[in-house]
Amino acid sequence: MSGVTNFRDIGGYPNDNDKSIRWGKVYRSGNLSKVTKDGVERLKNLKIHTIVDLRSEEERLSDPDDYHFAKVISLPMKNPISREMEAKLHDGKCLRNDAIIYMQDLFSSYATGYDREFADLFKYLSKAESYPVLINCSNGNERSGYVTALLMSVLGIEEEAVYEDYLFSNSCLDIKKEANFGEKLPDEGQEALTVLMSAQKSFLQYAFEKIRQENGSLDKYLQKKLNLSPRKREKIQQILLTR
Repeated sequence: MSGVTNFRDIGGYPNDNDKSIRWGKVYRSGNLSKVTKDGVERLKNLKIHTIVDLRSEEERLSDPDDYHFAKVISLPMKNPISREMEAKLHDGKCLRNDAIIYMQDLFSSYATGYDREFADLFKYLSKAESYPVLINCSNGNERSGYVTALLMSVLGIEEEAVYEDYLFSNSCLDIKKEANFGEKLPDEGQEALTVLMSAQKSFLQYAFEKIRQENGSLDKYLQKKLNLSPRKREKIQQILLTR
């Protein structure tokens, strides 16, 4: 997708009931602030109906999406590369191990601090008229990755396939290009930045384990915390799964 980082369709992944995610229904990507004219035309051709923007208000204001042909649903989540974190990197106050702990805490907050936002999201996703959907954040990695993993879990996708999709961002991102301030950092800061902008299986595992610890199981979390009733879940599965 010209001018858009980490754009991809999540179709094709199988679940344990011999079904798989339909193609052309859910996409994930980085932000659309630099989408080219060719990229806009491709998005139109994909008939994107809803964009789920997971960026903070500050990110949306500094890099507004340059695509105006879809309904935008804003569900702001914390950006790992906040101004505060960028300052710490420059000052040498965030080293590699600090970054790992920070990302674990961040994914823990995704698992516990966004119940209302995710409940709203699944309300939209249970309506056929919302599709096709594009889930995006700054670079299409951590927040888009987490939300996509949550959706794939709702669809009963095999766990290894959930991790496979999450980790594939590492093949799609050029960290030097995406974080143009990185080259100005000391070596320790560059190592920390790489952690902050990389998909690591342990981060997603940490979030899912947090959910299970606090709720007993992912299914209980979805139903009790996100108000995802069996009927609503079945609607999402009917929309997104095929044999």
